[in-house]
Amino acid sequence: MKTIEHTQGITSIKYQKDAIFKECSMGVVPFTAHVTIVYKPNDMLVDFTDLDRYIEELAMQPTIIEQACADIFDVVSDGLAPNDLSVSIIASTTAHGEVEAKKEMWPNGLQ
Repeated sequence: MKTIEHTQGITSIKYQKDAIFKECSMGVVPFTAHVTIVYKPNDMLVDFTDLDRYIEELAMQPTIIEQACADIFDVVSDGLAPNDLSVSIIASTTAHGEVEAKKEMWPNGLQ
């Protein structure tokens, strides 16, 4: 994932994206998802175009919501090493209704 050097006084970033995932590997049906990423940057910012592309590629593979959330968290965490990070996915499927998965790390109290 491409990153951008962080030189301004940005204290937190919030990114949101709606996506249609090809298939829930448990319910074997497509699902819609609202992805929210909030992080407190160190010295790097994520390139949103690359993040969009990553989520779109992830959405083309069979997955469960919790795994997609963990995968996105790991990519952002590994690529940026942010001070604080939260990834949540609110998904809607015909098999399970609305469900949410969340993974967070708040050592510096951004929440």
